[in-house]
Amino acid sequence: MPPPLRFSVSVSFGGSHDAKSIGRYGALAERLGFRSLLAGDHLYMGGRHTLHSVATLAILAASTEEIGLGFCSYVLPLRDPLFAAKELAEIDCLSGGRLVAGLAAGSNAAEFATFGIPFSERGDRLDEGLGAVMKLWTGERVNFEGRFYRFSDAVLAPRPMQQPHPPIWIGSWTGNRRSAERVVKYAAGWQASGLHTSVAEFGVGWQRVQEAARALGRDPSSIRTSYVNATMWLDSDRTRAWETANSGRIAGLAPPFPTGVELRLVGTPEDIIGRLGDLAAAGVEEVAIRPPASASEQLEIFAREVMPAFAG
Repeated sequence: MPPPLRFSVSVSFGGSHDAKSIGRYGALAERLGFRSLLAGDHLYMGGRHTLHSVATLAILAASTEEIGLGFCSYVLPLRDPLFAAKELAEIDCLSGGRLVAGLAAGSNAAEFATFGIPFSERGDRLDEGLGAVMKLWTGERVNFEGRFYRFSDAVLAPRPMQQPHPPIWIGSWTGNRRSAERVVKYAAGWQASGLHTSVAEFGVGWQRVQEAARALGRDPSSIRTSYVNATMWLDSDRTRAWETANSGRIAGLAPPFPTGVELRLVGTPEDIIGRLGDLAAAGVEEVAIRPPASASEQLEIFAREVMPAFAG
């Protein structure tokens, strides 16, 4: 039997969805036993329609009861920490303490250019922003003086419901030295990208995270791992599954991303079980699948034919 895995859903809604359809999708995922609903976060994608991640989570908070709600991942360097701390605290409160604060440096250079923020600064801005947000979440009246951000006598209300703060996860494509150290210093876990991180790259990155933990005096077993945005299409026929995935008829399946065959969970349930087994063997504990939101039946097929294989 494959090693146990937990499963979440990376939600990907396009312009055809409204609040009611988003709510129904979230309620279905909760009913099927998924652990969390995780929203991607892009403010600008070259004119392509992207729903605001925080608005999406607010809708999901109202349409679900217990499932976790979070990001994969919230691009902190594009926000002022005062705004980000408020936005995330509100979602935690609105959801009754269910926020999974997945944060990342960002990967879309054009998006940064639109906002006039140097792409080369994203890592430094993430580190400084993390420190500022955590102070705002836990302090009474907060002063902060940094290279990018500064504020004085700031009071955050409401505070996050989860104390001392919601669990932070750090998203990155690889576990390079700096990303690994960031996970160890700040986070409950690492979110690797199913759109960009191969199984081999995950294994190398996870080793680096563990090495960084030992070097910085943290128990590596205290750090969790997840693999998010794992684009998925299931069919009882493998050839038909790949034809559908490559046809371009269904948004979110075909290029421009992901382009690599290895970076898509496409095929029969048996195929997907094998691929997920490889991820589990590399050290992944949770996978957030990313089927097209327009095909909610894919969630049902996955829950019925794939999830039981990893229930041990």
